[in-house]
Amino acid sequence: MSDIEKMIGGDYAQLTNTNIRSFGWKGVTVTVKDRQSQQPKTILSDINGIVKAGELLALMGPSGSGKSTLLNVLAHRTASLNASVKAAIYINGSAANPKTFRRISAYVEQEDALVGSLTVRETLNFAARLSLPKTVGKLERIQRIESLLTAFGLQGQANNLIGTPIRKGISGGQKRRVSVAAQLITSPKLLFLDEPTSGLDSAASFEVISFVKDIAKKHNLIVIA
Repeated sequence: MSDIEKMIGGDYAQLTNTNIRSFGWKGVTVTVKDRQSQQPKTILSDINGIVKAGELLALMGPSGSGKSTLLNVLAHRTASLNASVKAAIYINGSAANPKTFRRISAYVEQEDALVGSLTVRETLNFAARLSLPKTVGKLERIQRIESLLTAFGLQGQANNLIGTPIRKGISGGQKRRVSVAAQLITSPKLLFLDEPTSGLDSAASFEVISFVKDIAKKHNLIVIA
């Protein structure tokens, strides 16, 4: 058992995916207007793929190759300004319903949008109050927060400030883990991460991806980064 697995304590039953077996896409094509020539320019052409529950898929390629554009299309977000998008998205082999998709998915932005004056625990509580329905009581909300703190190895930093430019807080890797944990508070089964290691050194990058990969495997989630 890895050190990370040892740190993942408790059983966060709400997070575990039991009904989404696969997420797939066919014929993803994105065309934009070239800024100089004003002619149509295809930046993604006939992309197909599938990810099964418990897997983490890494979208890799050089800068400007369309990684973020593809991620946005898969996550049902705006691909690019005035872009023409053709894509078929499937959940369990059937066409994805937009309303259902929003309910079962979450997206972590490339830049951490955290309030520096809050502690790690307060940040997750803030996210929970913003995103969870009123039917989720205080006790369950606290259980979700504490389970995620444990799952991401953040119990030791739970009462530490996120930090600001003039007040030192947690590390860059820990901030990224907090950002991911905040999106998991609603128990999504599909998680999209936009360049999760951007701005991190190799050690912090390995740390973040290791936690995400272990949680995906443990809770049968589908993660695309």
